[in-house]
Amino acid sequence: MKKIALALLGTTLLTACVSTPKPTELPKGTYNYTVDTPCADHLNLKVGESISVQFYDNSGSTGYSWSVVGAKNFDVTSAYVAMLPTDMPVPGAGQDKTFTFTAKAAGTDQIAIHHGRGWEGQAPARWSCKVTVN
Repeated sequence: MKKIALALLGTTLLTACVSTPKPTELPKGTYNYTVDTPCADHLNLKVGESISVQFYDNSGSTGYSWSVVGAKNFDVTSAYVAMLPTDMPVPGAGQDKTFTFTAKAAGTDQIAIHHGRGWEGQAPARWSCKVTVN
Protein backbone atom coordinates (compact mmCIF):
# COMPACT_ATOMS: atom_id res chain seq x y z
CA MET A 1 0.00 0.00 0.00
CA LYS A 2 2.89 2.36 0.87
CA LYS A 3 4.56 1.66 -2.46
CA ILE A 4 1.38 2.49 -4.37
CA ALA A 5 0.92 5.75 -2.43
CA LEU A 6 4.55 6.77 -3.07
CA ALA A 7 4.29 5.87 -6.75
CA LEU A 8 1.09 7.89 -7.08
CA LEU A 9 2.64 10.88 -5.28
CA GLY A 10 5.78 10.71 -7.45
CA THR A 11 3.72 10.55 -10.64
CA THR A 12 1.58 13.50 -9.55
CA LEU A 13 4.61 15.64 -8.73
CA LEU A 14 6.35 14.75 -11.99
CA THR A 15 3.22 15.51 -14.02
CA ALA A 16 2.75 18.84 -12.25
CA CYS A 17 6.33 19.86 -13.00
CA VAL A 18 6.11 18.88 -16.66
CA SER A 19 2.65 20.27 -17.46
CA THR A 20 2.87 23.63 -15.66
CA PRO A 21 3.68 26.28 -18.29
CA LYS A 22 6.02 29.10 -17.37
CA PRO A 23 4.44 32.57 -17.46
CA THR A 24 5.28 34.69 -20.47
CA GLU A 25 7.53 37.55 -19.51
CA LEU A 26 7.58 40.86 -21.34
CA PRO A 27 10.95 42.39 -22.08
CA LYS A 28 12.08 44.58 -19.20
CA GLY A 29 11.01 48.16 -19.78
CA THR A 30 8.00 47.33 -21.96
CA TYR A 31 4.59 48.31 -20.60
CA ASN A 32 1.54 47.18 -22.57
CA TYR A 33 -1.96 48.56 -22.08
CA THR A 34 -5.27 48.69 -23.87
CA VAL A 35 -7.26 51.90 -23.96
CA ASP A 36 -9.55 50.35 -21.31
CA THR A 37 -6.70 49.35 -18.95
CA PRO A 38 -5.71 52.12 -16.57
CA CYS A 39 -2.08 53.11 -16.24
CA ALA A 40 -0.27 52.90 -12.91
CA ASP A 41 -0.72 56.02 -10.75
CA HIS A 42 2.75 57.21 -11.71
CA LEU A 43 4.98 55.20 -14.01
CA ASN A 44 8.78 55.49 -13.88
CA LEU A 45 10.74 54.70 -17.06
CA LYS A 46 14.32 54.90 -18.24
CA VAL A 47 15.32 56.47 -21.55
CA GLY A 48 14.71 53.85 -24.24
CA GLU A 49 11.88 52.05 -22.42
CA SER A 50 8.42 51.99 -24.01
CA ILE A 51 4.70 52.10 -23.34
CA SER A 52 2.28 50.71 -25.90
CA VAL A 53 -1.47 51.30 -25.90
CA GLN A 54 -3.73 49.21 -28.14
CA PHE A 55 -7.23 50.29 -29.17
CA TYR A 56 -9.90 49.73 -31.80
CA ASP A 57 -9.79 52.25 -34.66
CA ASN A 58 -12.53 52.85 -37.20
CA SER A 59 -11.64 56.42 -38.14
CA GLY A 60 -11.94 55.73 -41.86
CA SER A 61 -15.72 55.47 -41.79
CA THR A 62 -16.94 57.14 -38.59
CA GLY A 63 -15.19 60.51 -38.50
CA TYR A 64 -13.82 59.70 -35.05
CA SER A 65 -10.06 59.66 -34.66
CA TRP A 66 -7.49 59.12 -31.94
CA SER A 67 -5.07 61.87 -30.95
CA VAL A 68 -2.18 62.12 -28.51
CA VAL A 69 -1.74 65.09 -26.19
CA GLY A 70 1.46 65.53 -24.19
CA ALA A 71 4.23 62.99 -24.69
CA LYS A 72 6.88 65.67 -25.21
CA ASN A 73 9.56 63.36 -23.74
CA PHE A 74 8.63 60.48 -26.06
CA ASP A 75 9.00 59.38 -29.65
CA VAL A 76 5.47 58.40 -30.67
CA THR A 77 4.73 55.85 -33.37
CA SER A 78 1.49 54.23 -34.42
CA ALA A 79 0.79 51.04 -36.31
CA TYR A 80 -2.14 48.86 -37.20
CA VAL A 81 -2.01 45.36 -35.80
CA ALA A 82 -1.37 42.91 -38.63
CA MET A 83 -4.41 40.93 -39.65
CA LEU A 84 -4.14 37.17 -39.92
CA PRO A 85 -3.90 35.86 -43.49
CA THR A 86 -7.24 34.10 -43.02
CA ASP A 87 -9.05 37.33 -42.04
CA MET A 88 -10.88 38.99 -44.87
CA PRO A 89 -10.88 42.79 -44.67
CA VAL A 90 -14.37 44.23 -44.68
CA PRO A 91 -14.85 47.65 -46.29
CA GLY A 92 -15.61 50.26 -43.62
CA ALA A 93 -14.61 47.95 -40.77
CA GLY A 94 -12.04 49.05 -38.23
CA GLN A 95 -9.08 47.25 -36.83
CA ASP A 96 -6.77 47.30 -33.84
CA LYS A 97 -4.13 50.01 -33.71
CA THR A 98 -1.28 50.65 -31.30
CA PHE A 99 0.44 53.83 -30.17
CA THR A 100 3.98 53.21 -28.91
CA PHE A 101 5.66 55.81 -26.72
CA THR A 102 9.45 55.39 -26.42
CA ALA A 103 11.12 57.53 -23.76
CA LYS A 104 13.72 59.83 -25.32
CA ALA A 105 14.43 62.47 -22.65
CA ALA A 106 14.36 62.80 -18.88
CA GLY A 107 11.47 64.63 -17.22
CA THR A 108 7.88 64.24 -16.07
CA ASP A 109 5.12 64.07 -18.65
CA GLN A 110 1.37 63.44 -18.84
CA ILE A 111 0.39 61.33 -21.85
CA ALA A 112 -3.26 61.46 -22.88
CA ILE A 113 -5.06 59.72 -25.74
CA HIS A 114 -8.32 61.29 -26.89
CA HIS A 115 -11.05 59.87 -29.14
CA GLY A 116 -13.42 62.20 -30.94
CA ARG A 117 -14.30 64.15 -34.07
CA GLY A 118 -12.09 67.15 -34.73
CA TRP A 119 -14.92 69.56 -35.49
CA GLU A 120 -16.53 68.91 -32.09
CA GLY A 121 -13.55 70.14 -30.04
CA GLN A 122 -11.30 68.02 -27.87
CA ALA A 123 -13.05 65.07 -26.24
CA PRO A 124 -12.09 63.92 -22.73
CA ALA A 125 -9.07 61.61 -22.55
CA ARG A 126 -9.88 57.91 -23.01
CA TRP A 127 -6.50 56.88 -21.57
CA SER A 128 -3.87 58.83 -19.67
CA CYS A 129 -0.68 58.18 -17.76
CA LYS A 130 1.68 60.32 -15.70
CA VAL A 131 5.25 59.25 -16.47
CA THR A 132 8.66 60.20 -15.12
CA VAL A 133 11.62 59.40 -17.35
CA ASN A 134 15.04 59.11 -15.67
